[in-house]
Amino acid sequence: MPPNPKDHLLRNLLRQVEPLTRYEAGDLPVRDRQDRTTNGTLVHMDRVAIEVVRGRHAGELPRGVVRHDREAEMEQAAAKECSAHKAEARERLRTWTQAHGQAILVPEVEDVFKEAQVHGHQHRCGTCQGHGQVSCGPCGGHGSVTCTRCHGTGRLNCH
Repeated sequence: MPPNPKDHLLRNLLRQVEPLTRYEAGDLPVRDRQDRTTNGTLVHMDRVAIEVVRGRHAGELPRGVVRHDREAEMEQAAAKECSAHKAEARERLRTWTQAHGQAILVPEVEDVFKEAQVHGHQHRCGTCQGHGQVSCGPCGGHGSVTCTRCHGTGRLNCH
């Protein structure tokens, strides 16, 4: 059974008032009220905000990551996907509103956005060529030292 709109409004108001005052829900008197019906229009505006998060990690790209040969290509693909999500959000919000517009609900993230793909680029260390070690100059290459650029992983950070 859907919540009573009056009780729902009261609960929301109390949730806002309690943290800002010393009152608790039981301290606030609730008087009987008369119901009146009026015509009106409610305009609800949503702003789409999409964040692109960059990370740098060493090693292989995880499963499920969309691999790109160049960093610029990765950046382009992520920007294109971001633009597509923004463009689709308006229509998805409109569809959600048509289906749920009379309810006292707020759309969930999944109602507005599709799940974003994770894009990645892997760069092989140019110093050790992915071996994780380079020949030791002082010993003439008979021993080896850990690569200071990739720290022995054989790869630089992926983006």
